[in-house]
Amino acid sequence: MTPRARTIAIFWAAAALAAAADGCCNRCEEPPYELQGFEVERASEPVPPPRAPTKKVQLLSPAQLARQIRQKRPMALVFVASKEEYNRGHIAGSLLVPVMALRAAADGVDPFPEINHGRLPRPDEYVVGYCWWNPCECPSVPTYAGLAARILLQKGYQNVAILDGGMRAWVPAGLPVEKPPPAKP
Repeated sequence: MTPRARTIAIFWAAAALAAAADGCCNRCEEPPYELQGFEVERASEPVPPPRAPTKKVQLLSPAQLARQIRQKRPMALVFVASKEEYNRGHIAGSLLVPVMALRAAADGVDPFPEINHGRLPRPDEYVVGYCWWNPCECPSVPTYAGLAARILLQKGYQNVAILDGGMRAWVPAGLPVEKPPPAKP
């Protein structure tokens, strides 16, 4: 394990322990702490069209996002966790921009050109971030998607949403998951 990976693993383990020590009940109504200071709203039915610049993040259910994809709503669908997690399964058409590389990507640096083919989310487009999601939804435990939303808003992105529950909600809903082909020996 690289020193950077060890540091990240220690951070997430400490966050999980802190949540457990606080008696996390997995039914928290507060927004994740990484989104505090921003207005968070659950998307209504149907999900409204993009709006004027705001510091608001929409939480989309798997059904709402699946509907938007079926209706071919223009969006940048961004998987914000690691390449290893991306390879476990992702939503078809997703870009891969790990949250640690998001600030650089917002400035035009593509962390995975072989996957993204030079396409990165633009500040003027509707961006939906998601990850595998931490199983605990306690506000004291950050998610990559929540951190990504905060970074995107800080970088001037205007229409930001996250998949509520991430892939841990998408998969049980029976929605399609794409995986890369197995590596050839």
